[in-house]
Amino acid sequence: MTSKLVACLLGLCCLSAVANDFKTADQLYEEQRFDEALVAYRNLATIGDAYSQYQIGVMHLHGESVSTDYVQAIAWMQLAHHNAPELGIGQQIENVTAQLQQQGVVLDDVDSVTQSLLSQYGQRAVTDKFSPVFLADTNCEYQPSEWVKRASPKYPKSAIRQGRSGSVRLQYNISSEGYARDIQVLGTTHDAFIKPTVKVLTRWQQEPSAAPGLKLEDVQTKLDYRIGGTEADEDRVKKVIDQAVQKAESGDIVAQYELAKTISFWRTQLKGMGLELSNFKDANKWNHKAAEGGHPLARYELGKSMIHGKGCEVNIEAGLAWIRASAIAGYAPAKGELGKQLLNKPNANKAEAIQLLSEASQGGHYLSSMNLAWLLATSDDPKLRDGERALHELDRATNNYFDDVRILETKAAAYAAINDFDEAIDYQEDAIDQADDYDWEIPIMQQRLASYRAKQIWSGEYYQ
Repeated sequence: MTSKLVACLLGLCCLSAVANDFKTADQLYEEQRFDEALVAYRNLATIGDAYSQYQIGVMHLHGESVSTDYVQAIAWMQLAHHNAPELGIGQQIENVTAQLQQQGVVLDDVDSVTQSLLSQYGQRAVTDKFSPVFLADTNCEYQPSEWVKRASPKYPKSAIRQGRSGSVRLQYNISSEGYARDIQVLGTTHDAFIKPTVKVLTRWQQEPSAAPGLKLEDVQTKLDYRIGGTEADEDRVKKVIDQAVQKAESGDIVAQYELAKTISFWRTQLKGMGLELSNFKDANKWNHKAAEGGHPLARYELGKSMIHGKGCEVNIEAGLAWIRASAIAGYAPAKGELGKQLLNKPNANKAEAIQLLSEASQGGHYLSSMNLAWLLATSDDPKLRDGERALHELDRATNNYFDDVRILETKAAAYAAINDFDEAIDYQEDAIDQADDYDWEIPIMQQRLASYRAKQIWSGEYYQ
């Protein structure tokens, strides 16, 4: 059977992907990069994407990246039809099956192979394996701590003159010393609120942790600037939530994701208003619905929650699967998260991690640029260590990442990697001065300075 006839029977020109996830996979397929396309489709098929399951069948039919196998081809297509009848491929499968049988192809094993695939990739199997187990916030492993040192941001004078209220949405990590690190501004009603928000956040502190590394990752919050009372704001928020729920319940995956995001950032305020949708698990439920519908950002957020145990039980394997699906869609933060998680594994494939972080960095995710630069500057493998490239990564433009101390320390490590220890010392001293300005006490910074003064490169994780 010719590929032209098969394509005609399957109606490939009419059956298109219904979600952003498939654009990259389909592009790889159309560019005849079949090995990469197959990997992408298989990763998506694993979490139940019927379109990807169908495409795997097509590739078995054509012998693209795999040996031609008509039994596997029909079985994968039947799996897709079983999982998503709305794809409308039932008649196409019958046509292809009839054509193959006319040519004498034996398809006796199709039903048993289909049943085997259903046991692994059917909706019930996927639900059991990849759905989050929702938990009340108090029962989760992810437990935000209270700030022991906190101050209010200074209201911008320009905003006061204009009578402007507003807010800033933030994401950051908490170091073992209790400081807000890797601050990212995810959104703001007006740029005037960014500077005072970042400035005050660097001076907040939680109780230190004795454990090495980060105390808490991916903390999301919102700082508000208000002129006047808040009663009108509460009424508006309740109305917005009601409207968002109605739209999300209609099956709109964008509305589902936006509702989840609203719950995540307004969690504290929503609890104060007595609203039911005010827990991490509520955000997860809507992200899960949007993720199942193919929303790449929802898949990313759901995956992170499952890895950290935020509003659900910890399930690293399932979390990575959701994030991998988001990365296939080209979402840069998802690629960066995969690279970071890969580095956490024993005997990590650092070359693969570098590739993922590089793609995320090129996609504009500056935290990935930072992670990549540190890895390149401090790798204990001389083949991977590349101070010049680390400096290049740090030169990428960013307007939403704020951690001057880390930037300066990473530059110091990069210069040490190219044996320019004078520059390394200067940047490390600047980093220490900046930390002192924030009233931060981070002993390892002095150890790094001593290493550069001894003309030795630094090796190891940034957060120790």
